[in-house]
Amino acid sequence: MQGNQQILPAIAVAAAGLVWGVFWIPLRFLESHGLEGAWVTFGIHLFSCLIFVPILWHRHMPNRGSFRLTGPIILIGLCLGGGYAFYFISLLLTDILKTLALFYMTPVWGTLFGLWMLGERLNIYRILALASCLGGLAAILGLGSHLPLPSNMGDWLALIGGICWAYGTTLLARQRESRAMTQCFAMFLGGLIISFIALLLLPRDVAGAMPSGEVLAFATPWVLAIALIIFIPSNLVAIWGARTLSPGFVGMLFPLEIVIGTASSALFSDEPFGARQALGSSLIILATLIEGVGQRFQRIPAPQIS
Repeated sequence: MQGNQQILPAIAVAAAGLVWGVFWIPLRFLESHGLEGAWVTFGIHLFSCLIFVPILWHRHMPNRGSFRLTGPIILIGLCLGGGYAFYFISLLLTDILKTLALFYMTPVWGTLFGLWMLGERLNIYRILALASCLGGLAAILGLGSHLPLPSNMGDWLALIGGICWAYGTTLLARQRESRAMTQCFAMFLGGLIISFIALLLLPRDVAGAMPSGEVLAFATPWVLAIALIIFIPSNLVAIWGARTLSPGFVGMLFPLEIVIGTASSALFSDEPFGARQALGSSLIILATLIEGVGQRFQRIPAPQIS
C-alpha cells in the first residue's frame, strides 16, 4: 500500500525534472529577443511572486496564522531561490552541459553540509558518489596541465548556485514541519531578491543590458506564461513530491534533469558534445544515483502537505 502511495509523488518529481531539463530553451528564446542575463531570472521570479500572493491570501485568509515566513524559512528561500537565480543566469552565459555539471555537484556539497549540520557519517556510498561526481566534473571541464576549474562567470555562477541549493536543501531537512506552499513562496521571493541584487552588482555584460520598451512589450507575455505554466507548477509538484518521498528516492529521480538537459542541448543547440561530455555527464548522473541508493531505506515520516 505504501508503494502505491508513492507512485504519484514519484511521477510529480520525475515530471518536474523533465521540465527543468529543457528550461534552457525558453530562457535562450527570451535572450535571443533582447531579455538578457539576470533580467530573465528577475522577471520569472517577479511574476511568480505576484501570482502566488493572491493564492496564498485566499488559501490562508480564514487562518492567517497558518502562513508564517519565519527567519529559517526566509533563509531557506534565499538559498533555494538564489540557487535557481544563479542557475538560470548561468544557462545564458556558458555551455548548458557545464551549467548542469557544476550545479549538480550536489553529492559533494550535500555530503559536506550533512557531515557539518546533520551529524551524518561517511559511508561507502558517499565515498563512491563523491569520486564519481568529481570524476565527471573533471571530464566535462577538461583535464590538462591545470586543475579543471570554472573558466568564466557563467561557470562560477553555476557552481555557487549548486552550493546555495545544497545548503538550502540541508536547512529544509531541519524544517520539514513548515508547509509546502510557504516554502515555495519563500523560494520565489528569495530568487527575486537575489536576482535583483545580481542586476545591481554584476557587470553589465553578465547581468545583461536594461531591456527597452519594445523588448519588454514582447517579452512580458512570454515571461508571464513561463511563470504560470512552467515555473510555478513544476516547483509546487517537486516540493510536494520531495516532501512525501524519502530523500534517497528523490536523489534517484532528479538526475532526469541532467539526462534531459544533456540530450536536449546535444539535439537543439550548437554546443560541442562528444565522448568527454558524455562520460562526464554519465558519471555525475551515476554519482546522484549512488547517493540515492545509499539513503533509500532511511525512513522519514511524511510531513503535512498543504
